[in-house]
Amino acid sequence: MAIGGLRRRPILPGGLGQRFERLRDEAGIREAMLHRFRHTVGTYLVSQGKILKASARLRHRDPSTTMRNYVDVLPLDDEDVADDLDRLFNPD
Repeated sequence: MAIGGLRRRPILPGGLGQRFERLRDEAGIREAMLHRFRHTVGTYLVSQGKILKASARLRHRDPSTTMRNYVDVLPLDDEDVADDLDRLFNPD
């Protein structure tokens, strides 16, 4: 029940899934799945270098779980690393 637009109780995971499926079906987007949004959020956060935020948002107990599943989206730009090291060792 809503009071002034706020819910008294949180939506349970099953309830959220059912609401999503109903809206998806009404919109005619059968291929949309709620779990894909979870991966989208995880992928985005890890690609921005926000590993701990991704781990917390995905409710992984250990950030290494997040790393195992999303390591492929980490930005690995060796040129940036080389530039940083050059500035560190050659401050002029």
